[in-house]
Amino acid sequence: MDSVTRHDVLNQITVITGYTNLMLEIKPDPDELKTNLSRILSAGQKIQGLIEFTRNYQQLGVEHPIWYRIRDIFSRALIKPFYDKLTLSADVGELAIYADRMLEKVFYNLLDNTIRHG
Repeated sequence: MDSVTRHDVLNQITVITGYTNLMLEIKPDPDELKTNLSRILSAGQKIQGLIEFTRNYQQLGVEHPIWYRIRDIFSRALIKPFYDKLTLSADVGELAIYADRMLEKVFYNLLDNTIRHG
């Protein structure tokens, strides 16, 4: 896990330093400047996401698992913002899962990725 995350962070740092050096070496036109700054910002945001992921991953298994009713997870505040963007249905009855306390975050990430990449 560490080597994959380290590799991903280093890739984004290469993007940041590459575009920064490019802008320092030449005087880009305003459109090119905006494009390069957007790429640098995006790389910084990806690094932030990777670091947040490692913090969350570190918490896995720290606390004892608990029972989660799946229907309840879909009614919690963390998931509610997705109802504006997706039609969600949790027709699972009383289905419950004995899982790590990060389960709600897993559902959040699945829904977030659906919106971003679906």
